[in-house]
Amino acid sequence: MQEPLSRLRIEDLTTSNDGMARCLQLAALAAKSEVPVVLLGETGTGKTLLAHAIHNSSARAARPFIAFNASAIS
Repeated sequence: MQEPLSRLRIEDLTTSNDGMARCLQLAALAAKSEVPVVLLGETGTGKTLLAHAIHNSSARAARPFIAFNASAIS
């Protein structure tokens, strides 16, 4: 059974790809910081999933998750 995005954490994500493993390491560091995070990438690459995982792994997990889709602004 899949975790709902509202409970997904970085440690729930797995990969055998070295590049993605590095991305998850950086995401874990970002979750520990107080800085805003901007995720860039092609459509369908999992940016929203990773954003939820970072939020849910951070000290702000109990606060609302606010997503901003810059591509929707023209």
